Formats: sequence, structure tokens, C-alpha cells
Amino acid sequence: MVADLTARLEQVLGRVAELEARLKQSSSNSSKPPSSDGLAKSREPVRISV
Repeated sequence: MVADLTARLEQVLGRVAELEARLKQSSSNSSKPPSSDGLAKSREPVRISV
């Protein structure tokens, strides 16, 4: 029983790591379009040249 639970835990931890990696993706570090980034503000400041 312990071996079965250990194997299941390893599977779940692997899945969690995969999902966390997906959450960190944005259009700047993947092939996703910019429209998939949502409405969150960009972390890079906007520079205005005069």
C-alpha cells in the first residue's frame, strides 16, 4: 500500500510541476499569441521618447 501511494504521489507531483510551468508561460516565452496573456499589465516599463 505504501509503495502504491508513493507512486501516486510521484505522479501527482510531476503533474503539478507541469501545470506550474504552463502557468508561467506568456506570449514572450512561448508560441502563444499576445491576446492569450489576458489583461494583466506588462512587467516591462513603457518608454516614451520625446
